[in-house]
Amino acid sequence: MFRTHSFALCASVLMTLTACGDGVNTASSSPPALTGLAATGAAIPNADVTARCVSGDPLTGKTNTDGIFTLQLPDTHTAPCMLEVLNGSAKLYSFATAAGRVNITPATDLVLAHALGGSPEAEFASFSKTVSDGVLTALEAAKTYVKIQLKAVTGLDYTADLITGEFAVGDNDDKVLDALGTALVSAGKNIADLRTVAIAGNDLTTILVEKPGTGPSLPTCNTNLFSGGVRNATAQEITSFVTEYTGEAGTLNESNEFQKSGTVSLALTAAGALTVNAEVQTVSSICMETGASQLVVHFGSQGHVDLKSNGGFNGVLANGTTLIRSASTGSGTGATGWGSVTITSTAFSSDRTLKPNRLPDFEIENTTFGSARKLAMSQATDPLNGASSFDNVSVKYVVETGKVLSASVIVVPEPTAPVGSKNYYAVCELDACAGITVDASAGTVTFANTVLTATVLSGNSATAQISGTLKMPDWRPRTGTTVTAAQLSACKVQAKSFNAEMADIACLAGTYVGTDIDGAACTVTIDTTAQTFAYKDGVKDNRFSLSVSNGYNNLSSYYSTFLQSATMSKPGVPLETIALEVAPLSTGPLKVIAKNIHGVGGSTNTLYYRQCRLDFDTSGS
Repeated sequence: MFRTHSFALCASVLMTLTACGDGVNTASSSPPALTGLAATGAAIPNADVTARCVSGDPLTGKTNTDGIFTLQLPDTHTAPCMLEVLNGSAKLYSFATAAGRVNITPATDLVLAHALGGSPEAEFASFSKTVSDGVLTALEAAKTYVKIQLKAVTGLDYTADLITGEFAVGDNDDKVLDALGTALVSAGKNIADLRTVAIAGNDLTTILVEKPGTGPSLPTCNTNLFSGGVRNATAQEITSFVTEYTGEAGTLNESNEFQKSGTVSLALTAAGALTVNAEVQTVSSICMETGASQLVVHFGSQGHVDLKSNGGFNGVLANGTTLIRSASTGSGTGATGWGSVTITSTAFSSDRTLKPNRLPDFEIENTTFGSARKLAMSQATDPLNGASSFDNVSVKYVVETGKVLSASVIVVPEPTAPVGSKNYYAVCELDACAGITVDASAGTVTFANTVLTATVLSGNSATAQISGTLKMPDWRPRTGTTVTAAQLSACKVQAKSFNAEMADIACLAGTYVGTDIDGAACTVTIDTTAQTFAYKDGVKDNRFSLSVSNGYNNLSSYYSTFLQSATMSKPGVPLETIALEVAPLSTGPLKVIAKNIHGVGGSTNTLYYRQCRLDFDTSGS
């Protein structure tokens, strides 16, 4: 860190450095000057500074104890100018388009290297208008490149202008330079190594991996915190997760709904250092989950966070009670894979748009009109919280003819409604369901201003209109599934509560690749040889082992005519469960639902609830 003291612009001799007063003075009433800060995160004190401009002799001087310098520009000198500071045996470079603020840092050095497409040191010795014009042409693109690279290395955004921006002790830009320095030390590299990469326009992260025997060691993985399926993360893997993660912080209310209390920002460095809201955390463990693009970081007394390769995250702060997650997790905007509908009614202050973000229901029913399908889709305020409130739309139709038998919507009260307000509930039946088109070949249900009538159970008696298109789910097993319909039809697990063995559920073993809550693929694997349950959804991939030493020593199995299941869970709190349920549907197919559940505070405070579904055709066709 650098420290800035007060100083004022004093009377000075031409072409000498001055350093006194209250910050870098660039007021227009002062003589033209190049003034700024030379720093690498820490100030560069008492260092030689030289400037070469497109006209005039070189200007020389020194930084003060705080790394601040001022070079007066006489009338004989014309900007742009190129600057050099001697930092021990190393040199850093910068570029000033005009008199005023100009910093000299590793960031400015990389900007200049990228803009020049060559060595700043070589160009400095023969600086000319031709060189200056080339830099000016490429300068803004070079700044953008360096900011992207700094974020990739440090996980932080450099917010000010890289060359002319002011930065202060403890602010984000100062931390970026500090973090870059840490990454260099850990990798056994220096600024000259970074220049080479910047000149070529490549990613700096490719060389900032820890060199054995140099720099601080990376945090190791505490495998005792897991059921298995984790290992030490390599330097390259940690580097791949280096970025800034932003999202929400909050708690769960009595209804198990996430209550946002603020925002959260996390940053991971290539050295394995973690900051939360700019506060440095004590990292105790960093693990890479095998078979998953997920890095798990434990910090403080009770904190942990699962970092996703797509920029998402979820976890708990060090206090053990404040939940953190990606902002999109609980946005309630829903997934786009199932379509959307708009519900219009005077019962609402504005139209309600429903974009399903929970696993749809798409069941077969026997009716007096023949075999029917009921499609029910919902949007939850938090799709990963099994107890979250949600809006729902459903339609029942005859499979053979597409004739609509009924449709309904259920909408939760608006946030401004009094506590205890009823849901809005409206329906239509048979011929009253005008404007609904079922297209089985296209897999869609379309509503065209369909009128629904409020029921006696509704909190408001106003009618509603619904418009839009929903996509029918396809529950057929996806490629990669090794389990067969015949295997499941013949399966009969041995029912045991909490003391089952893998042999009791052997007929359920295999890999299931189905459809998740957002329409994407999900994979569930039961391996009776390795004694593991695995759930991969791309958000919170988990692998549980039936091992007392790892805590997952609860395996339950259940069997009846209507349902058989296998559940592996961790006793106590927080609740952690992977379950597989198999149930025969009324007209033949076997429905398989897998659940991935994690909580804070036990089963009544569900934090994460994910489902994967497959339907196995047992008709033999």
